[in-house]
Amino acid sequence: MGRAGDGPSWHWLLLAVTLPWLVTSVATATTWRITADRDGLWVTTAWRVRRVPWEAVLSVSLRDDGILIGRADDDALRVSPTGWAWLERRLGREPGAQRVADELRALLLRPDLRPAGEAASDRQGMPVGPPLVALTVLWGAAVMLLL
Repeated sequence: MGRAGDGPSWHWLLLAVTLPWLVTSVATATTWRITADRDGLWVTTAWRVRRVPWEAVLSVSLRDDGILIGRADDDALRVSPTGWAWLERRLGREPGAQRVADELRALLLRPDLRPAGEAASDRQGMPVGPPLVALTVLWGAAVMLLL
């Protein structure tokens, strides 16, 4: 493997392609959140927080490693990955995403179970992708300085 002064190599290209995917996956898997309030859902992923009104939610399902929220505008919202379901099952626990999907389905089908108030801003979630990118860049710069 060449050093930084030797010019670009395929290793750098591979890093440039996989790093964004890795940051997004880790940030989503560790900090995803779906908060329900009287008006709809607050869905937090790696890069943003989305507001989905109850009127727009048609279905909620668990697919592979994520939660799929079917929306009225024919555009499904996917929260993936939602952790490590295989590890949770191996430890004898029900996966967290399964519990959340079941709760959201109940709230969708029975509006009387929905929260009466609006979710406070601290309960709506915060995307951690941008701070994680900053930490990754700082770590990469430190490594480069030490070479």
